[in-house]
Amino acid sequence: MLTNAYYQGSQEAQEYNKSLILTGNYAGTSSSELAEMARQIGATVGTTGAAADVLASLAGNGKIASSSFVEISEAALAMEKATGKSVDATVSEFVKIADDPVAAAKSLNDQYHFLTASVYAQIVALKAQGDEIGASKLLTDNYAEAVKGRAGEIIQNLGLVEKAWLAIRGETAKTLDALKNVGRDQDDLLRITEITQKLAYLQSTLGTGYEDGDAKKRMGSLQDELNLLQDKQAAQKENAKFDSDQTRIQKEGIEAEIKLKAISDSNLTNAEKRNKLIKEYQRSVDDLRKANPDSPLVKPDYVAKTIQNIKDKNKDPATASGSVDLTGFNDAKNNLAAITDTYKNYQKELEAAQKAGLLSEEDYLLRRQALIGNQLDQTTAAYEAEIAQWKRPRAGRQRQPRKASSWTRRSPTLVQACSRRRRMPTASLRFWRPTRPGDSPSRSGRSAPTCRRWGSNSEP
Repeated sequence: MLTNAYYQGSQEAQEYNKSLILTGNYAGTSSSELAEMARQIGATVGTTGAAADVLASLAGNGKIASSSFVEISEAALAMEKATGKSVDATVSEFVKIADDPVAAAKSLNDQYHFLTASVYAQIVALKAQGDEIGASKLLTDNYAEAVKGRAGEIIQNLGLVEKAWLAIRGETAKTLDALKNVGRDQDDLLRITEITQKLAYLQSTLGTGYEDGDAKKRMGSLQDELNLLQDKQAAQKENAKFDSDQTRIQKEGIEAEIKLKAISDSNLTNAEKRNKLIKEYQRSVDDLRKANPDSPLVKPDYVAKTIQNIKDKNKDPATASGSVDLTGFNDAKNNLAAITDTYKNYQKELEAAQKAGLLSEEDYLLRRQALIGNQLDQTTAAYEAEIAQWKRPRAGRQRQPRKASSWTRRSPTLVQACSRRRRMPTASLRFWRPTRPGDSPSRSGRSAPTCRRWGSNSEP
């Protein structure tokens, strides 16, 4: 019996290591930490051996972080003790939480009714923000507390006979489990606890007259051992965290690649879909032809027909006919606005020169009329360019006659007249003036024939 207990106790550490190695230590823990968890759980519910079995199962699952191991194990063992529900059945419910916390919250709450509306909203919000680990932890903690609480209520409502039987069975299990301690390694965490207690005792005896003669020497030796064990524990935790982080990064990277591929495939153009399907089809045809060249599925006529069907099913959508290109029209419209702004500035300069006394009334009128004439010519040309853009035939359609614009309908003769008029360049307006005080602008708005450039003695 003792030999069997020794074997079972030693197997616990081996199962821990096996589970951690096979999952790439996704849980982010170590065998010594799992052993310490098992002792903590065994002190509250079940036995150390039963807790070890649950912990090894959780570590080997590869989906649940070690930060939730104690809560899940306690809940599973408490439910088994109260109702007889297997530990594996309870653990599988926590695995669903790790797979999809929102879906698990809905299904578990429909059955057990343990969530409040605010907690459910937090779970949904955390997953929507991309914090699926946080959502899983929140749901796991709430569900574990609900399971332990209700298991306790069930036990409290048992009769005296049932309670007595549970107590006897529990004590028997603990006695048998204690025998396994022979085969369990004394892990570093337990040794750290023992050393800490010894140091505290020796420290309390110093100066009292009851201390051993070599108390200080023993304290120094114990302190060195404690520092070594603590450094070892820190290194193990750091390594376990690194392994866990790397495993999680690769897992999330694979999931991201699958999502990105799905998004990319769902947004391919028809041409890209055709090419992709044809390549995949031709690759399969080549593989089948190597294995069975007589298959009707690889005959040239059949292959050509299938490829054509792929092209027809994924052909480009017909483009809408008669679409209007407004680029030219918008350019003409912008040109018209620029002309209007330019002549407004010229008019302001002219008025400023008159007010400053640089121009006589006669010079001012002459230049203003010339300015108006030039503006009218350029504005007319801009309007005609705008109308021409509207009359430009659309791509893929026969040119349709258009009605005249509202501007040409209102004054067709003005358009024709203005298009024949010739004006002096606008840039020259400020340099022209009549040669004689008696000269006056002509009716057309141009200066009199006998003019010379302002500031020049030469005749034109």
